[in-house]
Formats: sequence, C-alpha cells, structure tokens
Amino acid sequence: MLPRLSICLSAFALAGLSACGKAPEPKPTPTVEITPSEPDVEAPVESPTIKVDFQCREIKVATEFREDDVVIDLEGTPIILPRVISGSGARYAGETDLGFGEFWNKGDDARFTVGDTDYGPCSVDKSEAEAETSAPSLTAQEWRAEDINAAGIIDMSHATLNFKADGSVSGDASCNRYTGSYTQDEDTLTFTPLATTRKACPPALMDQEQKFLAVLAQPVTMSFDSTGALILTSENGSIKAR
Repeated sequence: MLPRLSICLSAFALAGLSACGKAPEPKPTPTVEITPSEPDVEAPVESPTIKVDFQCREIKVATEFREDDVVIDLEGTPIILPRVISGSGARYAGETDLGFGEFWNKGDDARFTVGDTDYGPCSVDKSEAEAETSAPSLTAQEWRAEDINAAGIIDMSHATLNFKADGSVSGDASCNRYTGSYTQDEDTLTFTPLATTRKACPPALMDQEQKFLAVLAQPVTMSFDSTGALILTSENGSIKAR
C-alpha cells in the first residue's frame, strides 16, 4: 500500500488532482453582458445658400440660390423654381401658382419670366454692396484729430483714437496715453472712464488734452463727412479726426 500512496501523492502534486482518481470539476466561466453602443448620429449638413439681389427693370428681386432650386421673392410672393439642365449658366424653371416660371442666371445677368409677365433682363444689384464698401470703418485705421471744438489743434501735437473690434480703445490724448473701452449702438459711442498716464506737459497741451478727453466723457454721436473724416460730437464738444 505505501508505494501506491506515494505514487498518488506525487501525481497529486504534479497534476493538481484532489485524489488519485477523479480530477476537480472546472469552475464555470462568468458571463459578461455587453451592451451594444449606439452608433454616432451625425447632424445633418445644411446645404449652403447664396443670397443675391437683382434689379429687374423697375423692380428689385431677392433670390436665394440653394443646392437644387432657387427661391425668388417677387414683391413679397415667394416663388420656388427647381434647377433644370441648361447649355450655359444656371437655369431654373417650373410651374408656379402664377403660371410657368423661368429664371436663367448667367454671371451677373439673368432673365426672369412668370406666366405672361416678362420681368426683362436683370442684373445683380451692387448699389448696397458698394455703399457698404465705400463707408469708412471705425476700426480700419488710427484716427488722428485735426480739430477739437472747432478750434483746430496745436501744431505738431498728437491726439489719436484707435478703435479695436474687441471693444477696446486707446491713443494719445495730446500729452498722455489713454486706454479704455467703448460700446457702439448704431451711431452712438459710449466710453468707459478712460485711464491715462500722469505725465506733465506745457499748459497749452494739457488744456487741449482736457478738452479732448471731455468730449469722450459723454455719449458721442459718430458720423463721417463727405471726405471720410470721423466726426465725434457730445455735450462737451466735438472732435474731427482723419
């Protein structure tokens, strides 16, 4: 019996058996439930649109070009025409409540008819765009004062305004530098109290500086004259800068 027991124990040590006969039953593998993730849903991509105003004889026509059609505002009545095949340009045609409509656009020119009405040759209305282009921009440059309170300025002196798109303003007040911020409501500018350096200058320069800063201490009406000069007017005086 001893040799048999010895062999059994050796087999148990080598094979990990509980006894010389039967092997231990394997433990069940735990199951893990995997919840499928929801697929990413991309936001729909909107087709780009191009808005253009056309002058068609006596009337102005607003158009909105979309991917497959054009929306035409005909004196308050919207007309939608699908795009169709054309040999040149972009042609839109189809039935409308006013009859068959056609808008044939070639560059800056177009032909437009609806039902029995021919609105004639049309061209892109550039008057508004040209007006916006020609209007001076407040933030486009440094404005140098050439007149304060209709009394001119001291020769070789510097009174300037630098407006930034982030609402900050800075410049020379005549003697000292100043910084601050402003808000714009149509043609009205309102400045926060402006911080200045504390340098001393001749009395005439200090007097001009006080008049310059006084104008900006009150809400200012902004305008541009026919030469493009900036005119700032408040209860405390005026500044003309270029």
